[in-house]
This record gives sequence, C-alpha cells and structure tokens, in this order.
Amino acid sequence: MSDILSGQLAVLVKLFGLAILLLFAVNLMWSTKITSANDRDLPWMVWGGLAILPFDSLALAWVGMALALQGRPYHRTVLATIGRVMVPPWTIFLGFYFFTTGVGISLAEAKTFFFFWFDATAIYDLGLVLWAKRIIAQKPLLTSHWFSSTSVDHLQIHLHTKY
Repeated sequence: MSDILSGQLAVLVKLFGLAILLLFAVNLMWSTKITSANDRDLPWMVWGGLAILPFDSLALAWVGMALALQGRPYHRTVLATIGRVMVPPWTIFLGFYFFTTGVGISLAEAKTFFFFWFDATAIYDLGLVLWAKRIIAQKPLLTSHWFSSTSVDHLQIHLHTKY
C-alpha cells in the first residue's frame, strides 16, 4: 500500500509541482514589488500565503486520495476535496472581511487576525492530512477483491450469459 501512496504522491508532484513552484515564485516577486504607501503592509499577507501553500498542497493531496477510495464519481471527489480543505478557512477569511469592512479595524488587529488565521489554517490542514492517512490505512488492499477466484468465476459466468 505504501508503494501505491508514494507513487500517487510522485504523480501529483509531477503534474502540479511546476505550477506550485511558479505560484510560489510569482507571489515572492509580487511581495518584493509592493512599494506604494497604501500597500506597505501587504507583503506580510503574501508571505503568509506562501507559508500556507505547502500545507494546503499536502492536505489536498492526502484528502483527495482518501476520498477517492470511497468510490464516488471523480467530479464529486474533486469537489468534496476542495470543500473540505479550502472552503472552511476561506469562509472564515471572507466572514472576517465582510464583517469588518464597514467597521474599520486597525492594522494591528488585522495583522493579529491574519496571524491566527494562517496558523489555524496550517493546523487544520495538518489535521486533515492525519485524518486522511488514518482513512487510507483502514482500507484493505484494493486488488484483493478483484483477483479472488470467486470474482473471476462470476465475471466469466456473466460474460458467457451476456454474449
């Protein structure tokens, strides 16, 4: 089972590794180019996003594998993965934004919120990774059912009666 999981992670890195590195590089360049007076405190938000990127990537990979083993259609697995990993933290972020937009909070209060939000998101992502690993560890080997003699006999009977 560990070979299957390491192979799956290797494929994910091969498929999305370059995109994640480019996203990291663009955010890094963007954070160094913010020079206007209004945006002088914005780079710390970009740095926080860069710090969260590996946690989100790990959580998406592991939760995606765990949910894929439940036998749902592909599109439902993808949506459920995004819903579990990305929606809760961003709901909190957008809720904070909408509730504080008209109130006007200080920069120190905003920084405090984002510091705790980034930390809570990282902890949440790690919790999801642990949950997904536990779910995957509880699954029996996927091939044991397909290669048992009864399933092969059943398949042969089914093919003979149909064709």
